[in-house]
Amino acid sequence: MKGREFLNKIELADPVFIEEAEKKCNYRKTRRIRKGVVAAVLCVAAVFCFFALLNPDMLRGEESSLEKIRIPELNTGGMGYEGYLYFDASQIDGANPWNEGASVNTLPVYKNRAYDSSKAGVPKGLSEDEMLSLLDSAASSLKVKILDVDIEHNNADNDQKDSDTNATKISASTDNGQIDVMADGSVIYILPEGGMKLPDEYSFTDYDTSKEDACKTIDFLSDMYSEFLHMEEAEAVSTGSYNIYGEYWRNYYVYDSGGDIVDDIVNYNLNTVSFLPTDDGRLYAVRMQNSLAAAEKVGDYPIISLSQAEEKLLEGHYQTSAPYAMPGSEYIAKAELVYRSGPLEEMLIPYYRFYVLLPEEELSGEGLKSYGAYYVPAIEDEYIENMPVYDGHFN
Repeated sequence: MKGREFLNKIELADPVFIEEAEKKCNYRKTRRIRKGVVAAVLCVAAVFCFFALLNPDMLRGEESSLEKIRIPELNTGGMGYEGYLYFDASQIDGANPWNEGASVNTLPVYKNRAYDSSKAGVPKGLSEDEMLSLLDSAASSLKVKILDVDIEHNNADNDQKDSDTNATKISASTDNGQIDVMADGSVIYILPEGGMKLPDEYSFTDYDTSKEDACKTIDFLSDMYSEFLHMEEAEAVSTGSYNIYGEYWRNYYVYDSGGDIVDDIVNYNLNTVSFLPTDDGRLYAVRMQNSLAAAEKVGDYPIISLSQAEEKLLEGHYQTSAPYAMPGSEYIAKAELVYRSGPLEEMLIPYYRFYVLLPEEELSGEGLKSYGAYYVPAIEDEYIENMPVYDGHFN
């Protein structure tokens, strides 16, 4: 699956008042505080502590106002189960900025405006004006001139008068390629004349490029398209998995790692730019996938530890599209903290994703092993509406 074929699949208080208040508060600052005032303060503190003991949420600050989240059903879009092929678990090579020792206590949860309740995977979320603004920004950063614009709408149900009738895709032909803007916030730049040939010192193929060479190529392309990326520090990522023929399918992309650990985790999962090669190693397209463009933040939620997540996994409190129940702790190959995204995700929530060896799926003769993805919500149970048992254990 190369170039356009791949794209066809993925398209589916005012400061003045504060200053005055400070002046007034400091006016009598040096005066002696009377004993009666001290007694009153102590009385108020005692009352607060009493009620805090009755209601611990008073001490939790913002967390007490967090709404409960219903973990959505796991959707695969009819594409089978989420699985990965490797010869050995050590080949599950990720570049996730999260690690078990990371100091992360809370992570943001978002409402996904791009969610398609029909489960058809139709891009939605942004208004037509927002999409046109993205188009203008992309054209400016790519230094291309827009020649013609075509706007596609979702007319599957003409009786609907809501956002389902909004634009789903805007395609613009330019004097140097084509720009596609989707309603979910993704932007795809397709280069002209079948793609751009890279200098000979850069390898850019799916199967026979080493990770070292791939990262070198990604750095080169990141510099070339730095204005389009809009990133403080573009971190190169080249991961992938094997196909049934033993060929390694490599991905080339970047995320913005210029923030703190929480920002890095969010960007790694929800805000990336991919470089897509052709069969002969040319750059066919540059794809920006920003799931935050059509997302509304709900709040920052406390998260559980990896060991707590593993306990839930072994107790059967997980989601998977694999057709097998969790086989046991000895089959856990790796775990990482991720977000799932796309038009089939109603909420953008942090999960622990466990790579679990599926002994039933081992490819005899090839030596390849199949690892299924098993998900456990990373946010604490008290903020989950449908725990400990939620929809979508296994098919």
